Amino acid sequence: MRRTNIFLENPLDPTNVGCIIRDVYAFDAGTLYYPKSFKTKISKFHGCACGTENKVRIQKFDDATDFLKKTNFRKIGFVAQTNATLITDPDFKFKDGDLLIFGNEKTGLTNEAKQLCDELVTIPTLGYMACLNVAHSVAISLYEVLRQKIEIGAITIKKNKVIE
Repeated sequence: MRRTNIFLENPLDPTNVGCIIRDVYAFDAGTLYYPKSFKTKISKFHGCACGTENKVRIQKFDDATDFLKKTNFRKIGFVAQTNATLITDPDFKFKDGDLLIFGNEKTGLTNEAKQLCDELVTIPTLGYMACLNVAHSVAISLYEVLRQKIEIGAITIKKNKVIE
């Protein structure tokens, strides 16, 4: 079973990236991709990552558009748009090896990234905020990947351990 991968198009906040590193580790996701232009040293993530920053596979890329054009992953972009597929839609299914793509904390995904996605997905909210913090969005999406795998019997969890 190939793991789900996370792609951060242009993160701004090291605290969010630290929390995302922790999410990737907690949900046993694959690789975390973020741009080389995000210059924060890995040691700066320690507080939010809780020591997981050296346990997660991290790869940096030069140009997001270039990377997304060349990759063979199925690309799932997360957006705060009403015309996107709901993550809760029973017809929407994650696949092994998906690349979940998240934009930055202020502007979300760029139009270029959206156009390169195979599917645009949104996490429904009920309050006045149309979008969530990017670290929370990553956690919710990885939980949904896990939930779907449990639902189809691809994995079983007993006492916080995966039995495949």
